[in-house]
Amino acid sequence: INKSLLALKECLRSIAGANQRPPFRNSLLTRLLEEALLPRQHSARRNRASSSTMIVNVSPAARMAGVTANALRYGQMFSSAR
Repeated sequence: INKSLLALKECLRSIAGANQRPPFRNSLLTRLLEEALLPRQHSARRNRASSSTMIVNVSPAARMAGVTANALRYGQMFSSAR
């Protein structure tokens, strides 16, 4: 599962940067999510009416500060990709 999440992160980073084609073929998860993740203008199905949502789980615990900051960075990356 870590490989799939890493591939998902790379796809989101690529979409947010808009500098290269996202590497959707790197995992089964990203291949399945390709149509949902691509911005509408780059989708093969231009008339689709779908949207993507990311729920970021954060913790108020001090010992979880690093994990929470990392989760918020991924959320920010997803937000800028839209």
